[in-house]
Amino acid sequence: MPGSPKRKSDTQRLENEIGEGRLVELIEQGLTMKRCAEALGVGPLTLSRWVSASPERAATIARARASAAHALADQALDISDESTPETERIDRLRIETRRWLAGKWNPESFADRSGPQITVNVTQQHLGSLRDLLSAHPQQGAIEAVETDVKQLR
Repeated sequence: MPGSPKRKSDTQRLENEIGEGRLVELIEQGLTMKRCAEALGVGPLTLSRWVSASPERAATIARARASAAHALADQALDISDESTPETERIDRLRIETRRWLAGKWNPESFADRSGPQITVNVTQQHLGSLRDLLSAHPQQGAIEAVETDVKQLR
């Protein structure tokens, strides 16, 4: 299988030389996994598999990503502060990309919220109202009870 010796040596380097701590540092700076792999001199697929191989390591990386969202927010602020009329369109894209990533990496702090997330089941409320109406007028039929209630509302 082509590439396997390189993948094996990269995995050994990750385990023995580089370590989880260095990867966490890079991620907390806001680097993507691809850029981390380049900085560490290993293949991106190897790095991804190495992280996924250990649930504890994957959890550590997820926490580092959540922390990295703050670095992305700082970068977006710096880009905004240094923006000029000539670079405004490109800077806007760079800022929006960092906002989007920050929201994905740390949704509790950075995700866009459009308002309260409320789900209302109208059918259940309607049936509940009908049950209440029928129990208030047990001697009448369903149609008569509704007609009586509608007359009272007028």
